[in-house]
Amino acid sequence: AGAVTFAGTAHEMIRANIHLRCAGRVLVPIVDGPVTSPDELYRLARRLSWSAIIPPPDSFRVSAFSSDPQLPDGRFAALKVKDAIADSQRAKRAERSNVDKQTPTVGVSVHIANSRAQISLDSSWPALHERGYRTEGGTAPLRETLAAALVMLSGWDTTLPLCDPMCGSGTIAIEAAMIERSIAPGLLRPGFAYQRWRFVDPGLHERCIAEARRAVTDSPSHPRIYASDIDPAIVAAAMRNADRAGVADSIEFSVTDLFARDAPAAEPGIVVTNPPYGERMSLDEADSFYRDLGDRFKRGYAGWQVYLLTSNRAAMKRFGLRTNVTAKLRNGPIDTTFYATRIFPRTDDARRENSD
Repeated sequence: AGAVTFAGTAHEMIRANIHLRCAGRVLVPIVDGPVTSPDELYRLARRLSWSAIIPPPDSFRVSAFSSDPQLPDGRFAALKVKDAIADSQRAKRAERSNVDKQTPTVGVSVHIANSRAQISLDSSWPALHERGYRTEGGTAPLRETLAAALVMLSGWDTTLPLCDPMCGSGTIAIEAAMIERSIAPGLLRPGFAYQRWRFVDPGLHERCIAEARRAVTDSPSHPRIYASDIDPAIVAAAMRNADRAGVADSIEFSVTDLFARDAPAAEPGIVVTNPPYGERMSLDEADSFYRDLGDRFKRGYAGWQVYLLTSNRAAMKRFGLRTNVTAKLRNGPIDTTFYATRIFPRTDDARRENSD
């Protein structure tokens, strides 16, 4: 997994948790070093005074990820660090903390790669994609962090329309509305792991939350975000998700067959959508679907910029529009590509441009 590092105080750590839209977690590294065996990992973890970090009776949980062939089993690596924590605590205080896999006081994260291990405290827990608003999901819903990344990668000008004509649980539209109104994603969560840490001032969290609330802007008088799907039950669930996110009045929802309707706004804008992948349909169905999808955009979305996230490269060859690759992304375990194309007006020159 990729990572971005930065240095800062507890204030920056808290603001990162509250404001970051695309990050999975904010980890606080506390030790790293070379490891080539489970025993070396244990000794690395024992270098820390765990009674000061996790004083009993505070609970903890250890999760580990390894891409190192010398330590391939993440579960065994987590067990070695757990043993080091317990032994360190017993040596200092003759007692140890309990393991709590659901709501630990402190989450410990271990990453092992290239014969090095980094042990960190997970200041987020649970992961930051769990905003709190999406209690109802459609088929294969996007993670909220990925949906936000798609909107940001599109370069959407918030004064222009944004449309998701295959909205599913509404995640792309909801994340777009949160961006439009400067709603920090952390405002929707019930809490963060750092709030359970004894060494973080609770008043600092409250001040950062108040700052984020002051930055929120009002909903526009006329929604510029459009979300639709063919299934009434799915659209109803998306509307409830948007209501929980506090952006229901920023999105115009509709039950619509994409192939029977033109663009929802006269002014050209952008489409950001996540059509069904090959994993959700047969190869023949995918070829037909993507061919019809490209034709629909050509006929009904003149002047619009279209962005699609899909893993189905073969079916995209039937799309019938010239596309550029904006980014290659991971949707859970699936490798996907984020494609972009502009739909030109249907003049003779534009027809050639669209189909080149």
